[in-house]
Amino acid sequence: MLRKENRLLKGERLRNEKTINTPFAVIKIEDSEEKESKFGFIVSKKIDKRAVIRNSIRRRIRAAVEELLDQIEPSKKVLFIIKKEGLNIDYEEILNTLTRTFRKEGLLK
Repeated sequence: MLRKENRLLKGERLRNEKTINTPFAVIKIEDSEEKESKFGFIVSKKIDKRAVIRNSIRRRIRAAVEELLDQIEPSKKVLFIIKKEGLNIDYEEILNTLTRTFRKEGLLK
């Protein structure tokens, strides 16, 4: 589980974000003045009505972010909005996609 310092608050909005499309999510990134990078995850009921399924998707993506957390530049706010394609994606594919995307956007040290 992400530490409290690394979580976006509920209802916190990103104002001047950069939007990136990946196969399983839309990722919104914004610079922050805070010391730690913060992450939020949104899985809509349109994806699946069952909370168990939505939570499992959220847990897989959160675990991949936690693994990359030491390499991610500080002072960023990142919001993941999960797409329907995120239902069938496995952990390794999520990790590879995030690594590739974050490296391309200059978020990795």
